[in-house]
Amino acid sequence: MNKFYINIAIAFISIIIIVGLFVNFIISSYNKFSASTALNSSSNFSLESINISVPIYVVNSKTLLEQVVNAFKTHNVKVYVSNISLSQLDSTPNDSIVIISWSEINSSIIMNLSSKSKLNLTSKIISEISNLINRGDIVSLYGNVTYSNVIQFILSYSWAKAFNNKLLLGINPKIKALGYLFAYPKIPLSLNEPVLFIAKAVKSSGLIIGPIYLDQLPNFVLNVENSSGMNLLNSNNPKDPCYEEYQEYENSSNWADSSTFIWAASQWLGQSNIYYGIPAYSDGNGTFYWDSCLIINKQIADVENLYSIPMTVVGYENYYESQTMYYNGGEVVRQTGAIDYYHGYQMYQQSEVNSFVSDPGGGSFSSQSWNPQPTGAASQYTIIVGLEGVTPIVEFEVTWSGGPKESITGSYNGVSLNMNNQAVPVYNITWDFNINQNDENYSFYNVFNDVTPPGIVLPNFSPLNNYNTTINVDFSNYAYTTSNLCGPNTTESIWADTSWIINIYPQSSTSADIPSTSGIILTSSTPETPPNAYITGVSSQALQPWYGCIVPGS
Repeated sequence: MNKFYINIAIAFISIIIIVGLFVNFIISSYNKFSASTALNSSSNFSLESINISVPIYVVNSKTLLEQVVNAFKTHNVKVYVSNISLSQLDSTPNDSIVIISWSEINSSIIMNLSSKSKLNLTSKIISEISNLINRGDIVSLYGNVTYSNVIQFILSYSWAKAFNNKLLLGINPKIKALGYLFAYPKIPLSLNEPVLFIAKAVKSSGLIIGPIYLDQLPNFVLNVENSSGMNLLNSNNPKDPCYEEYQEYENSSNWADSSTFIWAASQWLGQSNIYYGIPAYSDGNGTFYWDSCLIINKQIADVENLYSIPMTVVGYENYYESQTMYYNGGEVVRQTGAIDYYHGYQMYQQSEVNSFVSDPGGGSFSSQSWNPQPTGAASQYTIIVGLEGVTPIVEFEVTWSGGPKESITGSYNGVSLNMNNQAVPVYNITWDFNINQNDENYSFYNVFNDVTPPGIVLPNFSPLNNYNTTINVDFSNYAYTTSNLCGPNTTESIWADTSWIINIYPQSSTSADIPSTSGIILTSSTPETPPNAYITGVSSQALQPWYGCIVPGS
């Protein structure tokens, strides 16, 4: 009998020892995390079809490590996260995700903090970031929104350095390379949330760059790894033309010597697809998406000593109407898109930038210039994306199944300059898409671009100069979210004011003075940007009942 109790005691002690060893293992593995369960019901992914194998390395921050771990834990995604030092960056495997806190490196990059910020381009950390991007890593700098533009300057410059992405003056054999060509987006962000600024190379001639919120990192990783397996939400197919162009660059290296493709990273956040654009704002009525990308020729054009760089910019917007909004009598009234070169010219006049974008063939809405062209009623139109002869050309058809039609109007304002006896028009080009339609769980989307192509004008051209300019691309959606004869009737306006910042820096540059429009002080974020959103603002308005309705109590 005593032997029986002794055996029980031994077994009990053994269990305690085993549990203690297990707890000790968990504690010793504090800086490493792995979880494996099914994804939550808000996503269309499942672990049967997705294997997240990419390791994540967080540099010198246990607090940030915990935040990253918790983000993946919330989504129940299997992932490996490890805390490392800056000196260990060279030892991480290729195709990793590296996250660095901006506070960890900013003192080695920023030489002077003011309205014009002086950056040290010879900093060792820039070379290390370039090396990471070159070997296929996704590199992210985690910081406050206030620093968004200087952080993205560093990331995009590091990418250009990694792949020697040079602008060429091909018509002059004495000048082989002008300097690094790179760009990044200015996207409205919530001022209350730090964000991850991400850079990922597309072969050797493209860059995905932009901000995402930390809790959206799992969706970003899933979409980057599994983009070919995404499903569309419904039968009307609103694929994003920037995604179509991205696929061309991703599947071929033929364009590396002739062009550069830049795309906003926030595109890769959709829980069920990446085709709809950036999921910029969502509520019970629906989801507003927008997207933009740049395609820039690497060859400088010289027409009677007026130097310019051919390029094109694409805008895409989409409103997905929910079942709730549909049964409340709601409808999408109109969308507006704009490509604003004139704002950049105003910045040039104020010496905030030293170049601007002009449209030499401007002044007309047509399939070969400002596209789409105005029409009274359209259920489909075609957009051509790319630069003939130097980039892949994508013919993108906007088609609404079921037969809804919209009318399109166009307008522009600005100035036409005279430079070297040549007309140099600089316009703000606006499209109004009058939809006035509703449908249950349906995507109402539109695309606009300048096919001409426009060109980045380089005044006082010298191969030793650096150049910078900005282009605004704006989006809005106006809808009735409820509509009944005698009320309630409400409207909702959503808008996003975005920009592209384009830079050219000689390879010999050791520092960069970033103007306020693309530097530390000014951002496109506003206090009105909601949490986890990528819009400038949203507003709702209650409308009076229709004339003749009897309102109780009146």
